[in-house]
This record gives sequence, C-alpha cells and structure tokens, in this order.
Amino acid sequence: MNLPAQIATLSVPDYLQGEQESPIRHEYVAGRVFAMAGAGAAHNRIGLNLAFHLRSATRGTPYGS
Repeated sequence: MNLPAQIATLSVPDYLQGEQESPIRHEYVAGRVFAMAGAGAAHNRIGLNLAFHLRSATRGTPYGS
C-alpha cells in the first residue's frame, strides 16, 4: 500500500525572507507557497475600468458608498 506524499510547509518568517529575495511575488496559504501570475498593462486597465463602472452603476444605492 502506498502512502500519500507529505507536503512540506514553510513558516511565515521563512516565507517573508524569501519574498525579500525573490524577483517574483508569491502567495502564502496555510504554509504553502504558490507563484503568482504577473499582471500586464491590459489586465490592470480592465480591472480599473470594471471598478469604475461598478462604482458608477451603484452610486446612490446601499452598495455604492
């Protein structure tokens, strides 16, 4: 019978130290580290446009503070 592989976890201080030295950003979830995809200019523009339109659409409602 095969046993499942153990997944190594990383402490928060070790993760933070690694982020200081890494050229790419990572996500830390329950001791595991995942590389984050970089966002390009088009991605950022789409996100800002979406936020602008959502805010405009909800202005004057309980959701548009």
